[in-house]
Amino acid sequence: MGQEPARGLDRSRYVNVIVYCHHAPFSSGPHGGSTVERPTAELRSRYMPLFNACHVRVVFSGHEHFFEHWVEHYTDSSGLHRMDLVVSAGGGAPLYTYSGEPDLREFLKTNAASQVTLDHLVKPGRESRSNPHHYLIVRVDGDQLEMEVVGVDWGRDFQPYGTNKVLLQDPANK
Repeated sequence: MGQEPARGLDRSRYVNVIVYCHHAPFSSGPHGGSTVERPTAELRSRYMPLFNACHVRVVFSGHEHFFEHWVEHYTDSSGLHRMDLVVSAGGGAPLYTYSGEPDLREFLKTNAASQVTLDHLVKPGRESRSNPHHYLIVRVDGDQLEMEVVGVDWGRDFQPYGTNKVLLQDPANK
């Protein structure tokens, strides 16, 4: 029995497509803020178009030892879409800090036909004490995804959104 092509997913059965990868397509830490490493460049050029074509809802990645959250909006023949990109690698290794915004000009230029925009919703702190060791709790209920960020030493007091919970969807879709 052959594997069903990604674009042919039964979206009534597979409501949410979620990707997990080590490297982040976008980050503002030492591996992505000032330098675009080869795995990041490959993710941007080869995989992000595939993720868009498959309407991936969320990309979870690590590599940068902190928490940050990006949102990509893009359009295709079926309309406007949102993909959340969450970097969470604060499990126990020494923590990183904000190194600067990545240069996204080439990525945005390459994807201009899809009207791609990127929003950096949560940036890591400039000091490691602002970036606690943490873990995520993700709840899925049909097409609704909710994420909770819990700081290991801070508990639910780590509130990168002004709270520690966020819906992974646009306000118009709530």
